[in-house]
Amino acid sequence: MPLSVQHVQRDDLPRILDIFCTSMSSISLLVATGDIPNLENLDEASAATAREHAIARFAEILDSYPKVHFLKAVDDENGDIAAFAIWYFFSGPDGVADWKAYVETGDRLRVPVGCDVEAYRYGWSKIHEKYQEVFGEGREHFHLGLLATHPGHERRGAGSKLLNWALEQADEKGLECHLEGTPTGYPLYSRKGFVDAFGKSNSLLDFDVSKYTGKEGDLVDLTVMVRPPQKRSQR
Repeated sequence: MPLSVQHVQRDDLPRILDIFCTSMSSISLLVATGDIPNLENLDEASAATAREHAIARFAEILDSYPKVHFLKAVDDENGDIAAFAIWYFFSGPDGVADWKAYVETGDRLRVPVGCDVEAYRYGWSKIHEKYQEVFGEGREHFHLGLLATHPGHERRGAGSKLLNWALEQADEKGLECHLEGTPTGYPLYSRKGFVDAFGKSNSLLDFDVSKYTGKEGDLVDLTVMVRPPQKRSQR
């Protein structure tokens, strides 16, 4: 069953949230910050509110087009959404300014509705600080903010399609791409030409979020990766 890449529509957001929660619930950072709502431990009314907030956060991203490309991989036979990706295109006249606003830290970092303020600023500041190390004063590039595949659609190439959609455009513009990869995603990103930004050990993002998750020794485990623009013969 072939898959096609399309832009996410507002009616897709409940399905996007379900994929997000199902596939990313083991990511400590997202649990700690409240990006992933803890629906199982909430009463019905609180769970409904948490879902509303989570969908509102995705809607805000959706409304950021054309800077942000919110994509879905769709099963062409039944229309089911298999995976989604959020690509930030920090390119063009305002690209660097947009990036600088995106990587704010500390009290300057705006917390989306429904997230834990302290945990969000702690975790995302750590990531943004590392991101700033890669790009210094800033330059044009593409950033993969999120890639998630529903477990029922794994090994169908959905992730590759969502990556290729942006990588081809980055190569045409001669721009780098950037992401923070999980251990699960690392092999796919490596195959697509991403490398550790600072070498094998210095690119690791490893910090404790147990204060916010309540699980002793709960660590964020990410690798900062970049991909130089490639010629067609390198892909």
